[in-house]
Amino acid sequence: METIRQDYVAYIATILQLAGEKETQLKAKQIFALEKSLAKVHWTPESARDTLKNYHPMSLSQLNKFTPDYQWQGFIQQWKLSDEQLAKVIVENDSAVQQLAKILANTPVSTLQDYLLFHYLSSKANYLNEAFSDARFNFYSS
Repeated sequence: METIRQDYVAYIATILQLAGEKETQLKAKQIFALEKSLAKVHWTPESARDTLKNYHPMSLSQLNKFTPDYQWQGFIQQWKLSDEQLAKVIVENDSAVQQLAKILANTPVSTLQDYLLFHYLSSKANYLNEAFSDARFNFYSS
């Protein structure tokens, strides 16, 4: 398992380096640490399938109180939803959402940006130059 993790961190660093980023080893370790923290709060597949555990209707203000570390208003405003549409939101995996809010609030913006950049480039690697495509192939084929 440790070898796979090391290979993944190396893959992250390679993708970032190909994109012209600096300090790629440090950024790769930070991205991996973020991903580990996200994985720890995810529900098991069995829990996620439980419809009763997953149904938590609440208003936007209740959601903001439920996750005080993350205020959803700014994020949700981008969707241009009406007040009526926002009168009730359904929160699934509620404990995971609470922990996710804490993780987002406590993660430096630069790490979140690096995380998004890596995942975007990795997902598009086959459409970029050969070096990106080869890096992705080499990681996922081994």
